[in-house]
Amino acid sequence: MAIRDDKFDTGERVEISEEKKEVKSQQSETVSIISLRNMKINYTGKASGKLYVFDGAGAVVDVDVEDAEIMLAKRGGNCCPGGSGPAPYFSKLEEG
Repeated sequence: MAIRDDKFDTGERVEISEEKKEVKSQQSETVSIISLRNMKINYTGKASGKLYVFDGAGAVVDVDVEDAEIMLAKRGGNCCPGGSGPAPYFSKLEEG
């Protein structure tokens, strides 16, 4: 049992409070992305670090919104003469 030593007590009271932190929802907002390329694509999201697997052209995967923005901007491949530039890898799946 510890013995209290009052000779160091200054008489000041210190109030200790715990910060309340808001807990974010574990689920993030997602959007459906469709692959436009006829190849299997394994893509690791730059924002979330999650692995998304597209099995070929027309494959639809639900993707975190932050990752989707980056993925929709991804373009590549050789362009045909007179074309509009490198083709996109992905497109947002329109509902309806």
